[in-house]
Formats: sequence, structure tokens, C-alpha cells
Amino acid sequence: MLPGASCFLRIFGPSGLVDTRLLTGLVLGFTFVLCVASTRVYAVELSVVVTGVDGPVLTNVMTLLDIAREKDGEKLKSSRVRKLHVVAPQQIKDALQPFGYYRAQVSGELVEGEDKLSASYHVIPGPEITVADVDVRLTGAGAAVFTDLVDNFPVRKGQVFLHQPYEKAKQELLRAAARNGYLDAQFTRRAVTVNLATYTVAVVLHMDTGSQYKFGPVEFVQTPEAVFRDDFLMGFVTIEPGQMFRRRALLDLQNRFNDSQYFSGVSVSANRQDAQALSIPIRVELTANKQHRYRFGAGFGTDTGPRASFGYARRVNPDGHLLDSDLKLSTKSSVASIQYLIPLADPVAERLALGTSFVDESTDSRDSRIIKTSAKRTLMRSGWLESVSVNFEAEDFQVGDEDGRSTLLYPAANWSRIDTDDRLFPTRGWRLGFDLLGAEESLGSDATFLQARGAGKWIKTLSPRSRILVRGELGITALAAVDDLPGSKRFFAGGDQSVRGYEFEALGPKNALGEVIGGKYLVVGSAEYERRLRGNWGAAVFVDAGNAFNDMGESLKKSVGLGVRYRSPVGPIRVDIAHPLGDDDEGGIQLHVVIGPDL
Repeated sequence: MLPGASCFLRIFGPSGLVDTRLLTGLVLGFTFVLCVASTRVYAVELSVVVTGVDGPVLTNVMTLLDIAREKDGEKLKSSRVRKLHVVAPQQIKDALQPFGYYRAQVSGELVEGEDKLSASYHVIPGPEITVADVDVRLTGAGAAVFTDLVDNFPVRKGQVFLHQPYEKAKQELLRAAARNGYLDAQFTRRAVTVNLATYTVAVVLHMDTGSQYKFGPVEFVQTPEAVFRDDFLMGFVTIEPGQMFRRRALLDLQNRFNDSQYFSGVSVSANRQDAQALSIPIRVELTANKQHRYRFGAGFGTDTGPRASFGYARRVNPDGHLLDSDLKLSTKSSVASIQYLIPLADPVAERLALGTSFVDESTDSRDSRIIKTSAKRTLMRSGWLESVSVNFEAEDFQVGDEDGRSTLLYPAANWSRIDTDDRLFPTRGWRLGFDLLGAEESLGSDATFLQARGAGKWIKTLSPRSRILVRGELGITALAAVDDLPGSKRFFAGGDQSVRGYEFEALGPKNALGEVIGGKYLVVGSAEYERRLRGNWGAAVFVDAGNAFNDMGESLKKSVGLGVRYRSPVGPIRVDIAHPLGDDDEGGIQLHVVIGPDL
């Protein structure tokens, strides 16, 4: 049989007559396949315009209007648009009600073209509905605590009724109850009744505060077990059993543990289901840091060159004592130190540090080798980090053509504080630091002097892409002559954190050979304008002024410059080119590169 003969016989049959049912089925099937294969779904182009309202009202309308939300759909069909157009007027009316419009009139028109539709709606908002009656009541143990919230409830008789202030005030009642330990507070009745006949609203809001919960005992769960004694851990806890229960206090407690250097994981919880006689126990789950910890760091600054640091810390005992050592290396300054740290009553901010260090500094103006032993007490006082210390310091130094050796036994104090929205990339904030120290020959020192030093920086955003940075530094030394001071206690100016048109420590009083030997006083100021250009890149212009001197009446050195700024993953990178102002052979074009935070 020839190919295709079998299909031919099935259609026409053995007698040669057409099998109509089979032929009809084939024709319909073939037609369906052609239709499906050739059919393409085209989305109609739709524009939606609403007039008669603006501002927040229009925003709410467009947010709740389905025809506006679906107008850019990839498969929007004309049939769908017609259905959305029918319900659009009612949706617009509903969107106006939160703003007090309950008699709005909406007219709409849908114009259809070839693959293009235009829907327009005109709104007549009508009058705003007013409040006829307000009934806000509190019952329960805390009813008298929140009388101010009831007296200042934002919905008042005769005013236009707005949903948003009402909902906000309602939620604030619940939040205030929870903040004050009334965790079972609930609304026993809440109703907003709209009377379209009188065109008024009646508001009823009744809340039962329930009873006030208190803090119960604190339980510690440690991983690994018993790393720290409970008496040490209780030093972190500022919550007393019997105090009013507050969720915020739990968050503050968790932050205190997190801010210490003892734990890698902290979880603070208090479940109402565990309460006994309205007293909720606190559960603190702690994961201790490893007993031996290592630190590594690197950086770069034009004044210091490449920097590297290595640190090692060891937990000594269950009372939180630590042995901490540091090694910091750079081309101009190297420091090796070791400290024994003893936490005091408040382990977060109060501790005693017993330590010794060796410092080797070498700049264009001086060389110093210092061995220092100190006992320092650090604590937090009213937001300021305060440290008071007693120091014994032996220094060999060379400044200009002067070689010297100094031994000092002196007390010192330091206060510092940083307030900013972001430590790495601040848009606003400030930093202040003050140092005070003094020595007396009759108490075992080679010199008698009193020295004070203060430094600060202020950052303010002017626009989303620009900010200003202002910094200043002031140092004062009271003594007979600068020659009595060792090199490390004299003031110098110049460098990337000082007057940028001059090299590091290149400014100060000079000896007969023209070599900088440092001074008793220091004044530095700087103003900078910075603008972000594109992505993480920005530019800056700045002016600096300052000097170190022995007489306060001496003139300041000034410089101006341009800078490039880049926000890197490790922090801001600043590249500055500065030039001194005026005829000055001490300065010249200086290039400064600094990596690190602004504050």
C-alpha cells in the first residue's frame, strides 16, 4: 500500500464515500491549532487621570485605585479595564473617607481607542465630616497613669474626623501601657459610628489597662558552662527585681553585654507566660568569647606611613580579668604594650588597667624612646569616658641638636566623647577630647609643669550630597622654659591631622640652627566642605591654620587644598593636596593619604 493510503481510506472509506464525522473533526482540530499558534496577547496602553484632589488625598486615591495600580500590567486587556472602571468611583470614595470626605461625588469616563484607553475621573470631595461625640475611658490598675493621653486625645468634638490621628492615638495608648508594664492592656470597646443623616461621627474607645507587671529575678545560662561567676555577670545588670517591667530595659541590658569584650552571643528574654504573681523572670543566655583572642589590623597615613598592628588577649579567671597585649608598627612610631585589666563595679565602663609600654618615635623634628608604667582607672560618667591615671615615664629624646633624658612621675586625666549617627560614614556628629597632666620636681620628676590639651571635630550635613567638617585643637603648657620638657611633651604642628600644607611636625619654635624644637602652646583650626559626586566618590576643599609656639601672640601658618574622597568597604579614604598660603619656605605642596573614620 502506498504511503498515506491508510489515512486516505480512513477519510473516504472502502467505498470511496467521505467519512464526514472524521473529516469535520480534523478540520476543527487543525483550525484550533492554527488559532492558538497565531494568537498573541497584546497589552493595551492605559492612562489614568484623577482631578479635583491633590496632595496626600490624591496619593491615597492612586494607591487604593485598582485601575491605577494595574495600568502598567504586561497582560492588561480591554475587558479587564472595563471591569476596573466600573468599580473605580466607589474605590475613590472609599479612599477619601480617611480624610473626612463621606459625601464625595465622582464622575468617570473611559475613552477607548485602538490598543489605547484613557480613564479619567473628576472628584468633588464635598464637605468634611465632623465629630459629634467622643467617649474615651480607661479602667484598670493603670487608669490614673495615662490621664494625659486621655486629656490630650487628638479627636475632639466639633473637629473634622481624620482616621490617621485617631489610629495613631489608639496605638499610642497600647504602646504607653506596654512601656509602663501593663502588658495585658486591651480595648474593651472601640467604635467609630458614621451618621450620614446628620453627617457626624461618634467615637467610643474604652481600654482596660489590667495589672502592672514587675521584673523578677535574673537567671544566667552560659555556654560553655560556668565560664564567669554570677557575681561578675550581675555587674552588667541594672534591673532590680520589683521594678516596673519595661521592654526597653531588656534591650538596654542586652546592649550592655554586647558592648563588652567578653561575649560572642547574647540573648535576653522575659516571657509573660513565666510570670508568677505579676513578676516576670529574666533569662540571659550568654556565649563566652574564646579564652585566647587575636587581633590583626593594617592602615596607612602620610604622617605615619604603612601601619600594622597585632593584639593578643587572654581571659584569666571567672571574674573577668584580662591580660591584653598590643604591638603597633609604622615607619615613624612603634608601640609595644601589655596590660592587666580588672573590671570594677560596672564591667562595661569601669575598670582598672595596670600596664607597661615601650614607644619608639622618629620624626623629622625629634626622636623619642619612652618606657612607661601606669595604673589607670576608666569609667563612664554622664556619657563621657573618663580615665584617671598615675604614670612613671623614662624618656631618652633628641630634639634638634639637643639630647636629653627625662624621668617623670605624674598624674593624668582624660575625658572623651563621640556622638554620631554613623561611626564609619557620619552625616552628623561630633567628637571632643580633653587631656590634663602635670609633674612636680619635688615628687620625683625632672621637670615641673602643668599641661592641658583639647581637641574636637564637628560634622554637619548641608544637603543629601554635601556636608561641612570643622575641627580644632588647643594646647597650653605652664612652666618656666620649653627646654625643661622632654620631646614627647612638646607641641608641634603640621601634617594630615593638623595644617596640611606642611609636613608632619614641621611647625614650631626653632633653635639657632633653624631646627624645629617644639613649643609650649598649640593652636590648630580647619574648615572643610565636602560633596559627594557620583557613587562612592566625592571631592573636598579646605583651609587650615595653626602653629606651635612659645608666645601666644605669634602668627598662625595657613594652607588651602583640594581633596578626593572615596567610601571603601573598610572606611573612608581621603587623598588631599595642600599648599601653604604666603611666602613660606617651610612648606610646599603636600600630598596626604589617610584611611580611617572621620570621628
